[in-house]
Amino acid sequence: MGAYLIAIEGTSLEAVYQAVKAYLQRKVKRDSHEFAPSSADFGEQCRQQQSLMESAARPRIAPPPPKDEGPRVSPEKVRLLARHLQGDRTATAELKRLFPANEIIAMADTPVQHESKDAAE
Repeated sequence: MGAYLIAIEGTSLEAVYQAVKAYLQRKVKRDSHEFAPSSADFGEQCRQQQSLMESAARPRIAPPPPKDEGPRVSPEKVRLLARHLQGDRTATAELKRLFPANEIIAMADTPVQHESKDAAE
């Protein structure tokens, strides 16, 4: 019994418990399960369990945020859009030329019909 106490010296009670549990559940590979493990083997199993517990308790490094692989818009196009939003008709015409299939830009010169209160009544 004394050799076992020396073999597990410095390991936590939880590690010893986990090692005993691993032996009883036959999770530890051994030549024969008929006899108790040697104190050296038991001490080694306790240290392995202690190492696993310490590893599991360490804080994990968060994975880096996913890279945005989306398409990029050139700064010139952004400036052109800003001018369009401010009412610049040359910018609107240039956007129509660059993006002929864009329905929103195609409708840019179409006057907006606002309903008046009189028309609603």
